[in-house]
Amino acid sequence: MKHILFLCFLFSLLGSFAQEELTYPQAIFDGKYRIVKNENEQFGVTDKQGNTIIPFVYNRIIEHSIGLIVYKKNKTSGYERSYSSGYFNKAFKAVLPCNYSSITPVDDGTLVACQNKDKKFGLVDSLGRILVPFKYDEMNVPSEKLICVKYETKYGYIDHKDKIIIPFKFQFAKPFSEGLAVATTNQLMGFIDKRGHFEIKERFTGANDFHFGFAEVFVNDEASCVNTKGDLLFPFLFKSISCIGNELFLFEAPSSYRGKLATLLKETPKSDQLDQVLPEINAHQETNDYDDLYTDEGAFEFQGLLDLNGQIIGGEGFRLVNLLSSDKTNVLFAVQNIEEIQQKENWNYALMNQTGKLLTNYRYLELLFDDTLKLIIGTEEKDGQFQRFRLDAFGKATLVM
Repeated sequence: MKHILFLCFLFSLLGSFAQEELTYPQAIFDGKYRIVKNENEQFGVTDKQGNTIIPFVYNRIIEHSIGLIVYKKNKTSGYERSYSSGYFNKAFKAVLPCNYSSITPVDDGTLVACQNKDKKFGLVDSLGRILVPFKYDEMNVPSEKLICVKYETKYGYIDHKDKIIIPFKFQFAKPFSEGLAVATTNQLMGFIDKRGHFEIKERFTGANDFHFGFAEVFVNDEASCVNTKGDLLFPFLFKSISCIGNELFLFEAPSSYRGKLATLLKETPKSDQLDQVLPEINAHQETNDYDDLYTDEGAFEFQGLLDLNGQIIGGEGFRLVNLLSSDKTNVLFAVQNIEEIQQKENWNYALMNQTGKLLTNYRYLELLFDDTLKLIIGTEEKDGQFQRFRLDAFGKATLVM
């Protein structure tokens, strides 16, 4: 469970995709400079006048809020390509050479980096000064003024000066979120406070971070949620479930639970016992319109919305439920309905609010929230033409000319 390695890989991968999709020159740093790709497919940086600021010796360059990550292709005798990364700050000083297998910029101006030579992690600032020596086997991005690291075989927490705050005593641990962190000393997961004491005892086979005062937890492959006191909110009936604010929870459940989930929520005990017997509703026993057996993989997804009391909002007829926007008074979702799909082959989306009320019919190919306009934008096909509409919080649509 090398989370920092995954994060760094993901960052590099996303950066790679972004570079492939962008056109060049690409404006950076408020348009004052540009990332340019030359005829040899090498990247560099120029100013508006075309003067070279960073030489054209890199295989990709990615902008970040605190600087630029640069990449060079490693020499290899095989087909698989790998890259080493380096870092330039916003003053275009070469802070880190391309000697790192991963570099993850942090919004506080620091960089989590992993050396090529020994695969050890450390922390540096944007001037290249080493804050935490390169001695850790894993290092997560700093969170709540603490850094979750792995030293030799155990996990613990340090500060930005490499002072040990919570000793290395955990078999596994995650960064802090809302004052608590996932950790384990015995294979089962619990949550510790910033003294390293278990605020929520180790009793789950998996757990995720706290958001809006609640965290997703697992018993075997089934999901539920706990509050900060460790109280279990729902039976373990879900594939996934997470709080989205306003004491609302988005869930995905087995397709075979559709039409039965409300009853199961009432009748199934809220137990975290590992050997508990959960409802057996086997999708293998269900058939489609042609009397063919199918599994969950062949069935339609089943997503929905719950409140804190375990009441299903909007019913059990949705295939997909996507959160679009949320504030204290109004939460809006794009929903796709299973009956519309099965009976009409209508895969379009409708707009729904937090009470489960549909504000539009199922007419939109796509519903997205525009961060700039702070509005919902819906795309509709009519007579072979695509039209875009602005939707307000009540579903009223205005054609975008």
